[in-house]
Amino acid sequence: MKRQRIFYGAVLVCLGFVFLVSPLHVFAQQSAEELYEEAMFKKESEGDLPGAIQILLKIIKDYPAIKTTAGKAQLQIGMCYEKLGRDEAIKAYQSVLKNYADQPQLVAAARERMAALQIEEPTGLIIKKLPTSLEAPHYSHDGTKVVGNDWSLPGQNIGMYDYTTEKETMITRGDWKSEGHGITYWAIFSPDAKEVAYWFADHDSTKAEGSELRVSTLDGKSRTLYRNGSETILPCDWLPDGSAVLTFARDKNKSWKLGLVPAQGGELKVLRNIGPNRSTAAASPDGRFIIYGDGPRGKRDIKVMTVDGETVGALTTHPANDGKALWSPDGKYIVFKSDRHGGTGLWGVAVKDGKPTGQPFLIKPGMENTDLINWTSQGLACKTMVISRDVFVMPVSPETAEPLAKAWLVDYTPTGGNQNPVWSPDGKYLAFLSVREKAYIVVMPASGGQTREYLVPADNFWGIAKWWLMHLRWLPDSSGLGFKTMWPIPGNTLPTLFCLDLESGDWKSWPVPVSWCGTWGMDGTTYIYDQTNGDEKGLVEQNLSSGEERFIYRMPAESKAGIRGLRPSSDYKKLVFRRGDIGWSVLNLETGESKVLKGIVMRSATWSPDGKRILADERPDEGPRVRMFILSEEGKPSKDINLGDNLPKDRLPRMLNWSPDGKQLTFQGRTWFEEDFFLQNVIPEKRKK
Repeated sequence: MKRQRIFYGAVLVCLGFVFLVSPLHVFAQQSAEELYEEAMFKKESEGDLPGAIQILLKIIKDYPAIKTTAGKAQLQIGMCYEKLGRDEAIKAYQSVLKNYADQPQLVAAARERMAALQIEEPTGLIIKKLPTSLEAPHYSHDGTKVVGNDWSLPGQNIGMYDYTTEKETMITRGDWKSEGHGITYWAIFSPDAKEVAYWFADHDSTKAEGSELRVSTLDGKSRTLYRNGSETILPCDWLPDGSAVLTFARDKNKSWKLGLVPAQGGELKVLRNIGPNRSTAAASPDGRFIIYGDGPRGKRDIKVMTVDGETVGALTTHPANDGKALWSPDGKYIVFKSDRHGGTGLWGVAVKDGKPTGQPFLIKPGMENTDLINWTSQGLACKTMVISRDVFVMPVSPETAEPLAKAWLVDYTPTGGNQNPVWSPDGKYLAFLSVREKAYIVVMPASGGQTREYLVPADNFWGIAKWWLMHLRWLPDSSGLGFKTMWPIPGNTLPTLFCLDLESGDWKSWPVPVSWCGTWGMDGTTYIYDQTNGDEKGLVEQNLSSGEERFIYRMPAESKAGIRGLRPSSDYKKLVFRRGDIGWSVLNLETGESKVLKGIVMRSATWSPDGKRILADERPDEGPRVRMFILSEEGKPSKDINLGDNLPKDRLPRMLNWSPDGKQLTFQGRTWFEEDFFLQNVIPEKRKK
């Protein structure tokens, strides 16, 4: 009995201890939270930052075991010091990383705020603007020369501009038609600037499939280093000793490989399988390492490997998109573009032996429209390009197409990415494509009313490809409309034709061959597109249900010309289009008869509502002026239209479309701004110490 009393007594003592301690813990929890609320009141409502800091420090000191509240307090201390403009803010955030690593949200917030505080004042940055540039430029290591695509000859060629002599030299001299000639792009200087590597593809894909990696001396003597027989190959850098070209090659499965091609020619040594989403790559100045982008498009990180392909690790690991990484000339830093701090900025990170030695830091914000080219002794070469496209409507005379008032910008936001405007055949709607990170078809009632948006069911309209959504066209009965992509969208092997049903909002899609232009057939069940590769060339009509194809217009087999500007009449019985070798033609879809509009120079064309006349525009070789004129479908002498000041200033009209009632003309107005520059003093001096 005595033993039982002792046992129960011990139990009561233990229970008493539990009941005694538990309220103390609850009280401590409540006290920590109450103190935290008091600190927040002082900070936010009273503006007493020093007072708030004292309370937050008390929480950390008195209640270290309540880590959730203590961690929040430590983060808030850093934020208070930020507002006070004191250096203790970074130390406070470092304490979050050290003492509260088990709270990922706090750690992420502390890292972001530390990165923001480590932004160097941009006073040291110098922008040296360059007077002349080329398309897709690349600069010599001393910054005195630039190489890129030049369009001054009737072809697609590589040219070089020397800033010291102020003279331009053509490195290649191919044209559009000659046997054995082709097209070029992606030129990059060798380390000694005595040679240029570039992509080359033959005009006639029936005779030469795939593409080549070529190298030319500056006086135009070229040699082929490597042929990728089934797909394309793109140079991105040279090894610093000039022994090999760092190259991306795509295989028949549309997967990219990163490797090296010997400078004297040979096979591609594959270093890494990249997958379907190619990024960029660059060799370190000492030739030991290669940096490259890796991961899905929009969420890339920057990784490092040796020139033998051995993995070193990741330079960045962040949910944001990091890309276009370049080495500094001394190899001690890497700069890259990232959207990790809201908008896209230029960031840097210190490296040693291929590994980061500190946190990334922001160098310059506002780099959304700027590309990083390469880092020269003159500075980091950059190219800013801004292309703005918007839809305009101009009242015109139904009889003469003469302007009756100034063109006005359609009331739709966001602006800057709107293109391909078309009136519905019944005249009730104006539709156009709006392309941002995603693409939408926008439908506006012609008589006013609610504008509707339809999200295009495809993602990743990336880079310049987002502008290659081609030829928005209505179905002949105005029940829907659609467009095709110029290139395959990610995940597809062929371009895609999309069609939207307006009543249901449903989408249909079909794979279509690679082509530049297309439109619906007369009954809306077929699609007409250009086929300019192979033995049979011309315009093909494809039945979208059966896949059956038939030629409705044939070109000579020996012709290397393409077809552009395909536009149907309002009744879908005639087509006007441009053939590269003979100019503009009109095809009657009912009879199959075609007529060449001899001597007519046009950039784009649209039909009059009655289908008997063609309204066209032409931009002269010199200046921004635009000539607009009207002619018969037989191509009889044209009547110039007096535009006066009715076109928007500095906006070149394209893709004309005359409304079914003849009273309005819609078009896409485009502006284009580009500027090349060297960014100097990229790495602040105090970071180099």
